[in-house]
Amino acid sequence: MTKPEIYDMSIVFVGNINPIIVQPLWLASKGLIQETEGENAKIEIIHNEIVKFQLDWVSFEITGQRLMVRTTKESFFPVIKDLAVSIFNILKDTPLKSLGINHILHFKLDKTGYINIGKRLAPFDNWEGILSNPRLLQLEMTDQPRNDGFSGQYRVSITPSVLVRPYGVTININDHFDEVENISGSGAIIEILNRSWQTSLNRAGKTYTKLWETLNL
Repeated sequence: MTKPEIYDMSIVFVGNINPIIVQPLWLASKGLIQETEGENAKIEIIHNEIVKFQLDWVSFEITGQRLMVRTTKESFFPVIKDLAVSIFNILKDTPLKSLGINHILHFKLDKTGYINIGKRLAPFDNWEGILSNPRLLQLEMTDQPRNDGFSGQYRVSITPSVLVRPYGVTININDHFDEVENISGSGAIIEILNRSWQTSLNRAGKTYTKLWETLNL
């Protein structure tokens, strides 16, 4: 089975967020990262409307409506989840209304495998007489409603990889949990994250494993 060359994991919170609060020295002051990490963080921008910075193992992007925490180091996947939970346990009055757990996997293939993915997902014969040399650029499927009782959707898209060349494919899995009603803080969304985290990881692994088995690549 093909293993991902790059596994990009992010957790995205949507709500009413104050970007200027969550910055490296604040995280260090709360004991969520080491003091030296806060001092040595690579800061792209700190502004009232947007904050972007990264440490060696995690990056942040925060606006008034959205906070994203992200890593490409698989050993830190559980760490960014715990970090996100800790942030909103401190900022527990922050109204959060939805959540996305995103798995972006980049795979390296040879030329034959790369072309065959398109043939098997969207048979080129269907385009005979319409296109002279058809190739699949993007396929998107959704599982809606969700199969776990939560409101939201599970979306899988397949595109050429912009990071793995020349024959790379990206499987983008968006595990989205819809708006929580009557939000008064972060508690409801954090509970969903805690309850769904391991399930999301397991399902993402089964999704791409089953896909490769089905495509027989």
